[in-house]
This record gives sequence, C-alpha cells and structure tokens, in this order.
Amino acid sequence: DMLITESTKEDSGKGAVAKEYLRRKDSASTGHFFVDDLPENISEVKMLNPAVSCIQIERVPPKEIVASMVGLLPPDGKVVNLKELFILLSRTH
Repeated sequence: DMLITESTKEDSGKGAVAKEYLRRKDSASTGHFFVDDLPENISEVKMLNPAVSCIQIERVPPKEIVASMVGLLPPDGKVVNLKELFILLSRTH
C-alpha cells in the first residue's frame, strides 16, 4: 500500500496519520517506509512509529536546513530523487 498525506495546521501531523493507518491495517510492525523531504516530518514519524524506516529526500541543500534540524531524530537513509529512492527500496526487499 502507498499512503499519501499532507499536513495541515488542523490535523495532528504525518506521524499520527501513519500510526493510525498502521493500526487500522493491523499491520506488522516492520517493513514499512516513510518518505518525506522535511526533517520535522521524519522526526515526528520516527518518534510515533519507531519501527517505520524513514527516508529523507534532500530537495533543499543540507546547509540551508541544518539550523532547523537541532533536536530532531535523523532519517534512516537519504536520497536526492525518486530514482535513488527506488534503488534504495529495491535493496531492502
């Protein structure tokens, strides 16, 4: 399954959405991936769903986002485009 979601100020965030989805699906705790470009979303998903592997797509040069990453959980992997993501995912299965 692929779950595509976006955060708004009214909702509880992508981490909560992922947790609810996994609870509803009665899914195993491993074998799930979350992909996002924002370190804040990666950190939130990892905090609420520790068994989910989080991959960050670095669309913004790292030096521009380093200041906002203080105190955030790091991603499990990083890619710069979808082609790299597909290669990374193919290695895990």
